[in-house]
Amino acid sequence: MKISLLALALLSGSSLAASINDVNRLPDNEVKAKKGLHGQVGVAAASLPEFVGSDESKTSVLPIINVHYNDRFYFKFNRLGAWLYKNDNGFRFGGVVTSHSGYDKEDIKNNELAQSWGDRDASFMAGLNVAYRYQKLNIEAGYVTDVSNNSEGAKFYTSASYTVFADKEKTLTLNARVERLDEDMVGYYYGIDEATLNTTLGVIGTYKLSKNWTAIGAVTVTALGDEVSDSVISMDDKANVALLGAVYSF
Repeated sequence: MKISLLALALLSGSSLAASINDVNRLPDNEVKAKKGLHGQVGVAAASLPEFVGSDESKTSVLPIINVHYNDRFYFKFNRLGAWLYKNDNGFRFGGVVTSHSGYDKEDIKNNELAQSWGDRDASFMAGLNVAYRYQKLNIEAGYVTDVSNNSEGAKFYTSASYTVFADKEKTLTLNARVERLDEDMVGYYYGIDEATLNTTLGVIGTYKLSKNWTAIGAVTVTALGDEVSDSVISMDDKANVALLGAVYSF
């Protein structure tokens, strides 16, 4: 998939987010609040669609980056953000920048009309987000809009994750996410000038290999909105992702 130069600079070499269109579809292995620079970096092998709507999958080796500074600033997969306000009750409010990936027309093989569209560049997006954390439950919502003048669209997302099991060696977390792409985004990427809703369910597991190394596995299933699945470029109404890798904590 095609990524703009601006998005590449933001991602600092990370292709994980662009490869699955929105890495927030992966449940987040949350890093506990600490002072200074801390987090997780690693690598994973992932099976994912050629592009969202494709019925063909590919396997890619992808970086995992989840880094925080003073529990205020963070780089989480494809999101760079800062918490502008937080309190002791688990509520946070902040700003975030991210990207929504595009595709090359060479990726599309099923329709001559789609080939005539040309490439679709990634959208560099910025906006606001809120989060609430209570024990094993994490809830987040955000609104971001394209500031790169590519899709000129916006999207709203909300997600929830719950850790159903955790001990000193392993964890298991469930995740659900709903995102709404407005008519400008759907029109630019899929040729249908209507807003759509995509819904994702996921599960992530971790197993501690040593003091600093942890194995991580994740599976997500996304049901695409009718406006996406009915597009001339779409061959599937779902997008499945499986990932297996390891991260180093510091």
